[in-house]
Amino acid sequence: MAFSPANQLDYGRQSRRHWKIWMAAIAFGIGSCLLVYWSYRVWAPRWIMDYQRRRFIAQASAFTLPPTTIVYEEDALNASILCAADPNFIQCEHKHGACYRPPFTIYAAGRFPVFFLHERRSGSGRSHIVQILPYWLSNESGGVRLGYCFDEKIMVGRYYWPGLEALPAPPAKIRIFAGQADGADGSHLTLVYEADGRPGIIDGWLMDDDTVKLQIRPGKH
Repeated sequence: MAFSPANQLDYGRQSRRHWKIWMAAIAFGIGSCLLVYWSYRVWAPRWIMDYQRRRFIAQASAFTLPPTTIVYEEDALNASILCAADPNFIQCEHKHGACYRPPFTIYAAGRFPVFFLHERRSGSGRSHIVQILPYWLSNESGGVRLGYCFDEKIMVGRYYWPGLEALPAPPAKIRIFAGQADGADGSHLTLVYEADGRPGIIDGWLMDDDTVKLQIRPGKH
């Protein structure tokens, strides 16, 4: 039988084909590794952050404490007893008192002292998770200031603002009880406090301009 060039095996062409397949496989492997790396460094943290944020919002929206729960105590002896009995109490800055912190963490913001934490809705329907906290716990020459924040904004880098100017200044000893949401008014909250044993009430309202108005009820301080 006569030899025909058409019957000759082209090993060079097959080698080039194998080389292209290997290069495609390597490129696919590198791309898969980069995708896994990107998912681990970018997508997974965002998913975790979103999950933690949704879980925290669910906890904070419904958070409540009994109205007899002390959340701020300036008397040094009582403060030490609270801190020893409950790990959610911490020593307050610039004071010898104690503040209460909720048992769950605000993602990327730590655990802040809480005097009130609950969802409130303004008259126009704007909703925020309102947290009342010590805006400034001054030294012995000044009184306790209260501030507020919207906890869903803390998680994206927004912090808190002053609200109430000040409670009675030292030498008065201040005690604050857990704030309560008003079931009849979705924008309203109250905090009961004592100054040297004399009771007082602080009212708060979530306003339509996304601020919280805090004021001591007349005749209660």
